Amino acid sequence: MSEESVLSEEELDALRETGDADDGASATGDANGHRAYDFRDPSRVLNGRLPGLEAVHDAFVSGMRQVLRGVLGRAVEIDVGETALTRLGDYQQALPMPASVHAAAVQGREYAMFLVTEGTFIYACVDAFFGGRGGAVPAEERDLSQSERRLTGLLAGHVFDELKNAWSPICALKFGEPQFTKASGMGGLRDDQLMVVSRFQVDMLPGGGEFHLAMPYGLLDSLRPYLTAGPRSEDATHQWRGRLHQRVSQVEIEARAVFPGVRVSFSDLIHLAPGDFIPMSRHNRVNVMVGDRVLYTAEPGTSNGQSAAMVVATGELPR
Repeated sequence: MSEESVLSEEELDALRETGDADDGASATGDANGHRAYDFRDPSRVLNGRLPGLEAVHDAFVSGMRQVLRGVLGRAVEIDVGETALTRLGDYQQALPMPASVHAAAVQGREYAMFLVTEGTFIYACVDAFFGGRGGAVPAEERDLSQSERRLTGLLAGHVFDELKNAWSPICALKFGEPQFTKASGMGGLRDDQLMVVSRFQVDMLPGGGEFHLAMPYGLLDSLRPYLTAGPRSEDATHQWRGRLHQRVSQVEIEARAVFPGVRVSFSDLIHLAPGDFIPMSRHNRVNVMVGDRVLYTAEPGTSNGQSAAMVVATGELPR
């Protein structure tokens, strides 16, 4: 391994030795053989060492936020958690069950990327997808239903599409079709395989959960030159800006058509009754507002049988 690897050879050896020592120390496990695993152990956390990867995650989260909102029809917030280095066996043992795992081969490389979706997030997605209100407590230690597997497969396709877009400014990664795999197998990797696991917390108000992106350390190490070199070209920067412009353009904003205000005496106000009229303006026009800002002046009317307003000028209607 080169001297410019993400972790030094000494750090990798220390992680392997720590894992071997844990395997022989039964005192660290409970009566069922389960061992506590600290994802926040500083020796395992890679946050801050890979600013390029953090930029990829930020772009990925921005895209997935819009995707989940469209698929689930619910406001979604996604927070980037820690990116940590762990042995596969330790990660699998600490993973809450049930969980869904999809593997996508990285084209042109000998590795695969894994999407791991925790059960709580799966149940929240299914509940939102079918119009539920959240709050259900899922049963544990059971196989996923066909509906749950189909929905996680749909989400996996979106995840790897957005991941490809997020990587494109620095490296043209292409992924194969995501394939469902058992959490205990993870593509046939050995238990002592070092994995880089990035965690993402999703809040859907109500409901939510976590999903993870996991890759073999060798894949991350092979991508290190791209993570430190920044965008590949000016064209890639323009592509990034184009996608940002597209995402911003898709944001929905509430606009209101408001008649200009009038002054009414308190005496007249308290004596109003059904059928009384309030003279709004000498103009048959309204102000189109976003928040507290007036953007346009429009004429109220109808269009296709619905109330509408035709923009006639920019700015506020004079009083």
